[in-house]
Amino acid sequence: MSVIYVGKGRRFQTITEALEYTNYDEALTLILDEGIYREKIECNKRKLHLIGRGMNQTYIIWDDSAFKLHLDGKKYGTFRSHTAFFDGDYLKVENLTIENQAGQGHEVGQAVAAAVYTKYVHMKYVRLISYQDTLFLGPLPDKERVVDGFLGPRQDTPRIQSYQFYENCEIQGDIDFIFGGGNGIFSNCILYGRGERIGFLTAPSTNVDELGFYFDKCIIDAQVEQNLYLGRPWRRYGKSMFFECVMGKGIHKQGFDPWQEKKKTYFFAEWPEQETKRLFQTYVTIEEVKIIQDEVSKIKKAIKSLEK
Repeated sequence: MSVIYVGKGRRFQTITEALEYTNYDEALTLILDEGIYREKIECNKRKLHLIGRGMNQTYIIWDDSAFKLHLDGKKYGTFRSHTAFFDGDYLKVENLTIENQAGQGHEVGQAVAAAVYTKYVHMKYVRLISYQDTLFLGPLPDKERVVDGFLGPRQDTPRIQSYQFYENCEIQGDIDFIFGGGNGIFSNCILYGRGERIGFLTAPSTNVDELGFYFDKCIIDAQVEQNLYLGRPWRRYGKSMFFECVMGKGIHKQGFDPWQEKKKTYFFAEWPEQETKRLFQTYVTIEEVKIIQDEVSKIKKAIKSLEK
């Protein structure tokens, strides 16, 4: 395993330089000094551990967006707009902030902070900031709905299921700011809807028989009262579940929205249920809760087994 320190005055002053110095198969730990790394990260490493000095000390910042014109003459689109792109077998990120500073979606389009396709992921004490489409959990859906809708580094590659664990993280956005087909576990996270537009926390495109997005003991709120929906399905089997979460006044009383789906094949659940059941919510039994929690435990165990 290689351990590389990155920062001003060091041999490698940018994250990109350090990533390019090592080959794909070499397990790599990057330790980032305090500061702002103003660069677009393209990381395809088999095993990477990325460590900052703290969410308020180490920042990775860029500002691409969907409406921006690329050098190839096309617009960037959602899946080239990322500040940081990660792929590979295993990724651990801790103690830093990743931000896309492009601006609000109605002005610049989607602006991804982190696009995470890595198969097994653990993020801890990480802050992710943007407006529309802050965090993407791979894989992409099988088919695009519009030509070049998935234009980007994984448009034409096989769809590989990912298993991702976000612990004590903070994620900010407005429209669909956690989205994709990955299995995502969010534990003790702060999720915040910023801006004045009506927002949607999740837009899952879950594959059938997969877990989807699971939120455990998270704090969820928004800047404007009754402004943030908990989720809407990006594809027909989208799943988002909220277990023992604290909901602020910013959460829309309806809770969920069916978006384009006419049939109720999606799965949105909240447990324990509120006194007034939210629209488009699926009722879960105690037995189903146990099955879901067992699956969550298996995924967390698999991820943590790779940290050695």
